[in-house]
Amino acid sequence: MEKQYSTLNTDIVKKCHLIVEVKSTSSSSSETVKNVLANLQAAGFRVAVRPASETTIFVFVQAPEPLIHDLVDEDRKESFLCGLLNRPEDMDSYGSCLIEPSEALRVVFERLTGLQKKVVWEWALGARLIRTLSKSLHPITKHNVKAHLGSEVSLYFAFMQFYFLNLVVPSAWGVFCYYFLGDYSFIFAFGILLWGIFFAQAWKVRERSLSQRWSINGCDRKEKCVQEFKPLSFKVDSFTGRARPFFPQWETVLRTLPTVPLLLVSGGVLLGLLAGIFALEVYLVELYNGPLKFLLTLLPTVAFQACTIPFFMIYRVAAKKLTDLENRRTEKEYAMSFSRKVFLFNFMVSYTALFLTAYVYGPFSKRIVAHYSSKLNVFSRFHTDSFQGNPLRLRSQFLYFLTNAQLINFITNLLVPAVLRAVKKLIKQKRKSVPSIVIQDDELEHEVLESYRAQSELPPYDSYTDYREMIIQFGYVVMFSPIFPLAPVFFLVNNFFEIRGDMAKITNEMQRPLPSLKDSIGLWNQCLQLLSWLGSMTLTSLCYYYTSNDAFSSKSMPIAMLIALFAEHVWVLLRYFAVSILPVNEEEGQPYATRKRYLEEHPLSAEKRSLEEKSEEIDTSVFVDAEKVLDVYLKQETKKDR
Repeated sequence: MEKQYSTLNTDIVKKCHLIVEVKSTSSSSSETVKNVLANLQAAGFRVAVRPASETTIFVFVQAPEPLIHDLVDEDRKESFLCGLLNRPEDMDSYGSCLIEPSEALRVVFERLTGLQKKVVWEWALGARLIRTLSKSLHPITKHNVKAHLGSEVSLYFAFMQFYFLNLVVPSAWGVFCYYFLGDYSFIFAFGILLWGIFFAQAWKVRERSLSQRWSINGCDRKEKCVQEFKPLSFKVDSFTGRARPFFPQWETVLRTLPTVPLLLVSGGVLLGLLAGIFALEVYLVELYNGPLKFLLTLLPTVAFQACTIPFFMIYRVAAKKLTDLENRRTEKEYAMSFSRKVFLFNFMVSYTALFLTAYVYGPFSKRIVAHYSSKLNVFSRFHTDSFQGNPLRLRSQFLYFLTNAQLINFITNLLVPAVLRAVKKLIKQKRKSVPSIVIQDDELEHEVLESYRAQSELPPYDSYTDYREMIIQFGYVVMFSPIFPLAPVFFLVNNFFEIRGDMAKITNEMQRPLPSLKDSIGLWNQCLQLLSWLGSMTLTSLCYYYTSNDAFSSKSMPIAMLIALFAEHVWVLLRYFAVSILPVNEEEGQPYATRKRYLEEHPLSAEKRSLEEKSEEIDTSVFVDAEKVLDVYLKQETKKDR
C-alpha cells in the first residue's frame, strides 16, 4: 500500500505529548494550520498533521527530550522561587529528581497555550496508558497516579483511600453497637461525633504531608491569572516580592452579595418542591386507597426527576453568571466559588427527605394529616379510615440511600457514559450513512489514530462529581447513622469497588485530565467541617427523640432541639482539642529574596548547558503532509460548491 504521509512523522503520531484539534471547515483553516506548525517548530517542538474527522484536523505535538528538560528546569526554578521546592538540588531535571510523565505534559501544555492562546487545545489519551491503568486491579497507588495524571486526580484518590481506611473505625464501632446497644444509642452517636471531627482534621494533616512530599504546597503562588480576570491595579506579593495583578477583596465580597438572593430564593423554591413531592408520596403511599395505587405511587419519583433536573440546569446557569461577575483571579478560586453554589443544590436533594421524615413526619405527621385530610373531601372515598403513620419510614429511607442509591450511582458512573457514547455513535451513523470525506490512514498509524479519534469525543473529566459523592456519603455517616448503626459497613464495601470504578471511568470513559497543580481538595475540606458540625446536632437530637424504629416517639421535639444546641457547643470544644493535638504543619521556607540570591550565585547546570540540541532544523515534510490533509477537505468543499 502506498504511503500516505511522511514516515518520519509516524513516530510523532504514536508518541505525541498532546493533540491540537483545528477546525477544517473555516475558510482560514489552511492558514491557521500552517501558522500553528510554524510556531510550534520555531519553539522546538516536533509536529505532525493527520485528518481527525469530517470537520477537524489533528496536529500532533511532541517535545524532544532536551526541550522537556529545559521547560521542566524553568518550571522548577519558578517553583523554587515561589517556595514549592526547598532543596536546590530538586531543580535540576538531570539530577536525582526525575521528570514524571504528568510533569512533562503539564509544562508542555503551559508552553503551548502561551504560544497559541486563540487555539482550542483538546487532550487525547494514549492507548497504552489507558490499558495499563484500567487493567490494574491492585490497590491504587496515589504516587503512581500522580506520576501519570497529576496532583489533582492523585489527591482525589489519596482522599478516597484515606476515607476508605478510616471507615474501618466507625464500621467496627457500628457492628459492636448494633448488636449490643441497638439503634439510636447516645454512646454510638458520641463515637461517630468524635470520628467525624478527628477524620476531618487528620485528613488536613495528611493532605499537607502529601503536598509537601510532592513539592506542591503553596502552588497558588505560581498559578497564573485566568484570561477573564480584570485587575484594577498591581500589588507586590508579600512572599515573592513581585508585582501581581490585584483586585480588592472588599469589591469581590460586594460582587458576591447578589449570590445571597439566589441562594435564598432557589433554596426556598427547591425546598418547596421537595416538600411537595414528599407530601405527595406520603399521601399516595399511606393515605390513598383508591384505584391504580401501584402506578400512582411511582408518581413522586417521576415528579422528583421532572422538577429537579430542569431546576438544576437553570440554577447552574445562574450560578455560573454570578461567579463570572465576581472576577475571580485564578481558575482554582473560580472553581471553588462556583462549586460552593452548586453544592447547595446537591445538599438539599440528598438530605431533605431524611430531614423532613425525622423532624416533620415523625413528630407531626398525625396532626398534619388530620388537619389537611378534611380539606380533601372530594377524595375522601379513596382515603383509609384512619392514618396511623409508618414508624419504619425513616429507617426505610435511610436504607434506600445505603443500598439502592449507592448501587444505582455506581452503575450510572460506569455504564451511562458508555451507553451515551454508543447512542451518539449510532445516531451519527444513521444521519450520514455515506461519509462526506473518506479518510485513508496508513497501516502503521490506523489503530493509533482510531484510538485518538474515539478519545477526542469523550467528555472531559470533572472531579466535582466524584468528590460530591464521597462528601455526601460522609454526611450520611456523621448525621444519620444512629438510624442504622451498620451504615458505615455498607459504605466501606461500596468504596472498595468505588475506587476501582472511578479509575476505570477516568481511563476509559473520560478524556485524560490535564495534569494541574493542586495542593488541597479546597472546598471539600470546608464541607467536611460543615457536615460534622451539623452531625453534632442531628446525632444527638435523633438519639433523644427516637428510641426505636417500631413506634412513634412521644417525647418533646423542643427538648431535642435544646440537646442539639448543647451538642453543638460540645463539638466546638472537641474540634479545638482535635486541632491542638493534630496540628497542620505550616512549613516556612526561605524568603523570596534569599532564594533569588542563591540562584544568582549558583546558576543551574541546565542554564550552563548549550541549547544547541533544542534548535533543530525545520522539518519541511510536515508542511507537505499538511497540504495533503488539507487537500482532502478542499476537494470536498469544491464538490459542495458544485
